[in-house]
Amino acid sequence: MNLSSVDLLNYILSGMIIIFSIIIFFFGFKFFFHEKTANTKKEVKENDNSLENLDFLTKNAKSIKSKKAAIAEKEALEANIRPGENLLDFDKIHNGMIILNSGKAFSMLLQCRGINFDLMSDEEKIEVNKNFISFFNKILYPIQIHTQTRVLNFHSGFKSYQQRHTNLAAELKGLVLKFNDLRSNHPENTSQISILAKKILSKQRLLEYVKYFIDEIKAITSNAFIIQSNYYLVVSCTAEELKLSPPYKSPSDFQPAQLELTKRSEALIKGLKLCGVESSILHTNQIVQLLYNAFDQGSENFHKVTEMMEAGLFN
Repeated sequence: MNLSSVDLLNYILSGMIIIFSIIIFFFGFKFFFHEKTANTKKEVKENDNSLENLDFLTKNAKSIKSKKAAIAEKEALEANIRPGENLLDFDKIHNGMIILNSGKAFSMLLQCRGINFDLMSDEEKIEVNKNFISFFNKILYPIQIHTQTRVLNFHSGFKSYQQRHTNLAAELKGLVLKFNDLRSNHPENTSQISILAKKILSKQRLLEYVKYFIDEIKAITSNAFIIQSNYYLVVSCTAEELKLSPPYKSPSDFQPAQLELTKRSEALIKGLKLCGVESSILHTNQIVQLLYNAFDQGSENFHKVTEMMEAGLFN
């Protein structure tokens, strides 16, 4: 079969058209498949984002709900627990516990002895800070800080030391006269002379120490006030949270409050000890002394309540 050049050319062109059509179809299918895959991935990603947003909104809603519940609980507690400065408005003190607000709230006091943070090394400061953060994060109930500051009066102390100095000087003078008389009239009694010499030396040293102490304290307090600060933690709970119903017929009715506050106070003592702060629960007489000092802030003299009670001033 003989083909003319024209027919051969037609066959070649037809083959090229078919090949070109196959190539276009292949690339078109590939492009379509790629677009479809991309759209599918985009839809999956959008769905994932939607799920993440939904999860975020759910968590946020739960967080808001828990915050509202915490605020409501805090407001309920604050409505029943009075601030530390209103400890003076108490009903009575029973077995180391202060009863407030007609028996609707109870408090105990911890006295805390501070630490000298400035004298610590950097490692010790970091450790104390870490322990304090851990301590405060573990507190699940309200506490208050109460500070009591007084200017110390040294006048009565000076008078007693000055009287002690006068008595020592008189005793020393008597020993010296006795020593001179014994040495002059009985020089053979060497043992007694030696004993008197030792006593005189001891009295002289004690007299010098008392004189030095009086002079130093006078120098310190002549142009400055000596201030004593005491720090307390107030641990509180309410009758409502313990399901107690005032008024109470007997102390046993509010015994659960005593046990709960003791448990909380002991937990605070352990936590503070890890921070280097020593603390202890105040007993009834110490609480009475603290409250009396708060009432008697304007007085220059420090009165011991126990001595006043023994004198019958509160009878």
